[in-house]
Amino acid sequence: MKKQTVWKVGLPALIGIIIFAVVSINFESSFIENENSFLTENQNGRFSEIPKAAIIDQLHNDKPNENYQKMLTEFLETAGYEVDLYTTDAITVNFYKRLPAMNYEFIVIRSHALGPGVI
Repeated sequence: MKKQTVWKVGLPALIGIIIFAVVSINFESSFIENENSFLTENQNGRFSEIPKAAIIDQLHNDKPNENYQKMLTEFLETAGYEVDLYTTDAITVNFYKRLPAMNYEFIVIRSHALGPGVI
């Protein structure tokens, strides 16, 4: 009678331990793979775990506002971002074509706009 009780309790416990071990190993390996996906290549071609943000200031040459750039950079760095600043001369059509491949998580664009009634 005791052998039956051991099997009734022991076998499910053993199966549970095996399932737990398999799930734990799979979870750990998927975590390691996902952890590597946070690595991003920065402007200098180095890899970093820090999320990247870009400030694209198309008005820099026409209406410079270095205070805006400084404050925005400080806000983003405080939030944990590595910040890259692009000003008028660096901003081209090819720049915008390459922008998605630059792995930015946050992008701020300062550009021209039209008000109401302006054609």
